[in-house]
Amino acid sequence: PSEAELEAAKAAVRSAQAAYEAAKAQVAMQNKDLRLAEINLEKAKSALEQAQAAYDRVAHMPNVAMLPQSLQLQQATLDYEAAKLNYEKVLASLNDTALQSAYAQLAQAKAQLESLENTPSEEDIEISRAQVRQAEVALEQAKLNLERATLKAPFDGFVESINVEIGQTVNAGLPAVTLVNLSSLEVKADLVEVDVAKVKEGQEVRITFDALPDRTYRGVVKRIGRVGSVVQGVVLFPVMVSIENPDDDIRVGMTANLEIVVGKVENALLVPASAIRSVKGNQAVLVKRGESIKPVPVKVGLSNETMSEIAEGDIREGDEVVVGSPASTQRRENRRAFFGMPRLRRR
Repeated sequence: PSEAELEAAKAAVRSAQAAYEAAKAQVAMQNKDLRLAEINLEKAKSALEQAQAAYDRVAHMPNVAMLPQSLQLQQATLDYEAAKLNYEKVLASLNDTALQSAYAQLAQAKAQLESLENTPSEEDIEISRAQVRQAEVALEQAKLNLERATLKAPFDGFVESINVEIGQTVNAGLPAVTLVNLSSLEVKADLVEVDVAKVKEGQEVRITFDALPDRTYRGVVKRIGRVGSVVQGVVLFPVMVSIENPDDDIRVGMTANLEIVVGKVENALLVPASAIRSVKGNQAVLVKRGESIKPVPVKVGLSNETMSEIAEGDIREGDEVVVGSPASTQRRENRRAFFGMPRLRRR
């Protein structure tokens, strides 16, 4: 190449290098702004969760609105909304201008490299190769920024509703799409305080639905609330039960009925629950011995609404016991005791 051509090529390289550095600096600043907005949003979210937890601990008090926890929750909510709006503003400022510029610079650098390789010097080749590498880095960074500006679903599921249209101006915080994940369903129930100590995480649950009366689903107790709430004078604790074998017939919002397995005894000796009575302050069963009825002290194990397990006592299979009328005891395999749960809706 002539001296003039070399000078022109060098000028083009300097121009491309300057444009690349400017684009890189702009992308770096956008990344910093976005990261700062993300950090502020995370801090505001953490503060809101702490304020919510503090409020929940005093929510049952009649004067909750006058307590500092209420004001702190309001302030934390406003701070979170402000941080969220700022994050969305920074995110919206990202565009593909830097991507287009980086691509143009990459094409120009490659064209210059191809031209110089016809009659190249080592210095020219290395400079052009460096420009190509720099342009490739800028292109990948621009692609990454563009990808971060794309709205993606956090899980696989079904689109329940689409709340925006192409070209529509939307307000910050408006849900664009409502998704439903039917592969991971849970039933929310409220458990009365007298039964909450009997229920543990991991216990088996039988689940039926009013709308699907001929089917029974398997469930597992996942979470038990630590804080109860008073409803019409009754203290209730929230319990979350996961459905282990859901199918397409289950719909969100259906009424579910739960039976939680709180105990299991094999080869249990059972009597009707109405046969257990108190004799001189101790549990006993009236048993027919020959022609007479005698009270036999017993220790009761697991029970449900109809049957009770005899854990200890001088009672044998086949003995007749007194309920409303004499009835025979039974021995059953794998007898389970259940506590009835009220009908509740999944929210």
